[in-house]
Amino acid sequence: MVRPGCPVILLHLFSIFVQSGAHTRDILYPYGPNHRDLETPKMDDGSSPEITLSTNFVFFNAPYRIIYINNNGVISFNVQVSQFTPEAFPLSDSRSFIAPLWADVHNGIRGDVYYRETTEPEILERATQDIRRYFKKMPAFTATWAFITTWHQVTFYGGSQTTPVNTFQTVLIADGEAFFTMFNYGEISWSTGTASGGDPLTGLGGTTAQSGFNGGDIGHFFNLPGSRSNGVVNIEQTTNVNTPGRWLFRVDTELINPANGCSFNGRFYRRGEVFWLSDQCSQRCRCLDIDNEVQCQEAPCGQLETCELQEGAFYCQPTRTSTCVVFGDPHYHTFDGFLYHFQGTCSYLLARPCWEVTGLPFFSVEAKNENRGMASVSWLRDVTVEVYGHRVMLPKGSVGAVQVDGLMKTLPVQLELGAIKVYQSGVAIALETDFGLLVTYDGQHYASISLPSSYFNNTCGLCGNYNDDPSDDPVLPDGSLAESVVELGGSWRAEDTDWRCTDGCAQNCSVCDPVTEAFYFRPDYCGLINKTDGPFRDCRAVVDPTAFVYSCVYDMCSNRDNITTLCQAIQAYALACQALGVTIRSWRSRTFCALTCPENSNYQVCTSACPASCSDLTSPLHCVHPCTEGCQCDTGHILSGSRCVQLEDCGCEHNGLYYPLNNTFWVGASGEEGECTLRCTCRPNGEVSCFNSSCKEGEVCVAEVGLLGCYPRREGVCSITQNSVTTSFDGTFLLFPDDSSYYLLKLCSPVPANGSMVEVKMGRRFVNKGPTWKRPVVVTVANLEAQMGGSDFDIVKVNGEPVTLPYVHPMETMMIYKAPGNATVVESRGLLRVQYNRQGFLNISLSTIFYNATCGLCGVFNSNTTDDLRLPNGRLADSTEQFTEGWRSIADDLTCNGDCDDLYRMCTDLRLYQNPWMCGNINDPGNSSFLACHAVVNPSPFFRNCLYNMCVKEGNRSVLCSSLQAYASACQDAQVGLASWRSVTNCPLPCPPNSHFDECTSACPLTCDNLDDPEEPCPLPCQEGCQCEEGFALRDGLCVARSDCGCMSHGRTLATNLTFWTDWECQERCYCNGSDNSVYCQLAPCNPEEYCQEDDGLYFCFPPHRGPVRGGGLRTLPAVW
Repeated sequence: MVRPGCPVILLHLFSIFVQSGAHTRDILYPYGPNHRDLETPKMDDGSSPEITLSTNFVFFNAPYRIIYINNNGVISFNVQVSQFTPEAFPLSDSRSFIAPLWADVHNGIRGDVYYRETTEPEILERATQDIRRYFKKMPAFTATWAFITTWHQVTFYGGSQTTPVNTFQTVLIADGEAFFTMFNYGEISWSTGTASGGDPLTGLGGTTAQSGFNGGDIGHFFNLPGSRSNGVVNIEQTTNVNTPGRWLFRVDTELINPANGCSFNGRFYRRGEVFWLSDQCSQRCRCLDIDNEVQCQEAPCGQLETCELQEGAFYCQPTRTSTCVVFGDPHYHTFDGFLYHFQGTCSYLLARPCWEVTGLPFFSVEAKNENRGMASVSWLRDVTVEVYGHRVMLPKGSVGAVQVDGLMKTLPVQLELGAIKVYQSGVAIALETDFGLLVTYDGQHYASISLPSSYFNNTCGLCGNYNDDPSDDPVLPDGSLAESVVELGGSWRAEDTDWRCTDGCAQNCSVCDPVTEAFYFRPDYCGLINKTDGPFRDCRAVVDPTAFVYSCVYDMCSNRDNITTLCQAIQAYALACQALGVTIRSWRSRTFCALTCPENSNYQVCTSACPASCSDLTSPLHCVHPCTEGCQCDTGHILSGSRCVQLEDCGCEHNGLYYPLNNTFWVGASGEEGECTLRCTCRPNGEVSCFNSSCKEGEVCVAEVGLLGCYPRREGVCSITQNSVTTSFDGTFLLFPDDSSYYLLKLCSPVPANGSMVEVKMGRRFVNKGPTWKRPVVVTVANLEAQMGGSDFDIVKVNGEPVTLPYVHPMETMMIYKAPGNATVVESRGLLRVQYNRQGFLNISLSTIFYNATCGLCGVFNSNTTDDLRLPNGRLADSTEQFTEGWRSIADDLTCNGDCDDLYRMCTDLRLYQNPWMCGNINDPGNSSFLACHAVVNPSPFFRNCLYNMCVKEGNRSVLCSSLQAYASACQDAQVGLASWRSVTNCPLPCPPNSHFDECTSACPLTCDNLDDPEEPCPLPCQEGCQCEEGFALRDGLCVARSDCGCMSHGRTLATNLTFWTDWECQERCYCNGSDNSVYCQLAPCNPEEYCQEDDGLYFCFPPHRGPVRGGGLRTLPAVW
């Protein structure tokens, strides 16, 4: 069902396909005099003579041999059709005909009507490939005959040589057993002749064109969407084969059989579309798209639904829809409008039906929360929807992909023949069902659940009970009201393997002093949401901004001055407004909350909520949702997963799933996913090539991190005692001394895809430490270093700083917690798990993605024991003694993250350079300018770098300053505020004239080019550097007086005191005033003895015999910035 949409979106969609006539040329089969076509007479309501076909053409089970090509857009059987005003099918008489576009054509005024019967090999090969591509259950079809009819640039009756024209084509295709009709629409610009009520200039209005099939009785007919409506002129944008402008049908059967979708009661239904029969809506039907099958069952409209007629079909429409929103850290805005803040980190039920109701499908929406940086507040991580027997997870940070039943799938995804659709929708991923459930998640913080009124008073979970009474929303599963948000959240906890999760803190988890709170209410912060003249002013009467403003302030108090938090809070209100169809104004800018779009796309504040994609090029035409903000593919590009590509770079569809170009995937012998028997690759032109394959010996076909493939049969586990490797990853036993430090695990190959650098080291045993003392163990993941063991087993350090367990790094790179039995566990999700208990037993579990990439005392993880004794240089050791010695670490104080060995050998002044006033300034826990950064950015590699450079350069002071600067920059990139570490005597930073050094200067400084820009918060963290003095601004790296900046005008910077004229007669004189950087103009022509001449786009008065001086004090701005 084609629905009216935003004209801007339709124009953008059309621009994808129509570029310099390429669409028309590509979609039409070859035609015209050069192909020996015949032509109908150029006359009003004319027709070809009787045409006797060389073979029968079967239409609605009846064979025909005689056809006529009628000028008015009709191919008729046995009789001519001269009627110029179309009628809706079925007709009351016995005429049988095919109507690609039945309208009042007058080729005597303009245009040609061509036709030919053909068995040309090139045409038959093209027809064969088209039928096989679009009718996938006919892979053996081979065309033996075709008939091509083309209406080329024909205008309408009552038109002229300058009125709009149409170009369209019908191709009849047959193999003697199956018979097909293809409609190809090129340029369609008019719909009606003047005799049918059309406008004489545009050919629009009146009784518009009819497209479809008429079988000669009231039981055999079919109408294309848009027929006999004003929308028929958009028919070149519609399709049933994902090629805009092309429709394909098998026409020899009792019913017209579309290549995709269904034909029912003479009407087209898209795959998965749901509709009802009769004006009582007593039977619910669904297009299954399996041999044109439509499945119907008794199912009247539900509660609070009405039966409505829309474009010739009946639908049960909800009288209302309600939405629950979860956003920020996090705030829950229920179906009934109740707002509360809950900081649990477990999985929780958001919504599901409380009890079974006949005809009401079951669903469940759950959300998994997490801590990010601060333990007092949590955020959404994953949203999981269970519906129709499938489990679909919308994961954190994912764009263009979701996990379906444990496997990652590229968007868009359709399940259960279209009953479930998952697609990119602006900044979010949307999951939509055929019963009206809509779930969106932006992958960061914002999720919404929309339900139709059929679920009124029948929802359970944190989103409330949907009964229009917000006071009873905090209800527990037993029906009683919760006394706290912690009790409420905990009561709806879902199954969660994360045993470390908690139900968060009580109310007031985030507290601001009144001054700070008032600061965040300002209109340049959270107050922007309810600003009376702000970008959301039209929404204030529709969506109450109060809750969103207070939630924003709450978030800002929890994440002080975090610009990302502010942007997300504002975005939450923007999306809530747009979901209700409210127009918002642009609120993002280049320097405030800018949205980064992928290559070949651009940000739009109002783009289609159902964007066109490679697997559904016309989805915006059928979108019923309001526009939303997001990234829109540039002209000529289309969405392929998360990327915008050109049409020729689109991927493939295989068994209902989309795969990007060159993507390789496994399927079973039947073509279904879940087995590894066929290895397939998506080739150009949508072709999928597969070959027989299977997993190697020792591998198993499983999914890891949602990716199906061949993986080793087990994860790698290395077990260690205080003096032995009892089992290496491959099963080798090894003794090693306890008087030295050793590398148990290192990576000796490049870090695998989806992996991180990992390393495990065990320190040496110290004598006289007592029986409770265990050898220290250091675990490194990426740039984080965790240390456990030693004299106090309960103390765990991260980057040298003690942490409280359970510990979760803000970026989830590392988690540390206590396991049953009081063992300490260091884990990196999906990569590494190290467990160390008080008895001194250590287990290292490693993901199979590190297969064949490890080395150290735990050996090479590759199911091959013969190469476990591999040395750091890659050679195999001659003995276990040589092997253990090769992995010994000379430095056992762990100061340098276990990497100081080479420094101890080469540098006699190493201890001097470790002092707090030298390299030790980086990681000294007692007296460091960088102390606040240690828990976020690991100082160890920077400390070691400093030591190394100081050793090499023999203590050069500039080398020390460069090393300190490197760590300071890393901290500032991580948005960590630092204490001042520079001074006049310690690494002073020289600054140019008119500026001074500051350890926290704005990353968005005032420049001569942005003097006129409105002041907005800088989205980037501050950084140390030179800051211009008051009254000065940056230009070309130097601080100049603002009066010397000149003026911005006419797309360029004008020099201070420059006088110029704006018009070719030099009537208006302008002057760049340096005191306020503004241009002032007044009427003042040249003196009589002067003449006016243009110079670089401006005009100047020159004295006689003097030419213009190029440059003239102008500095042109770049075209793109």
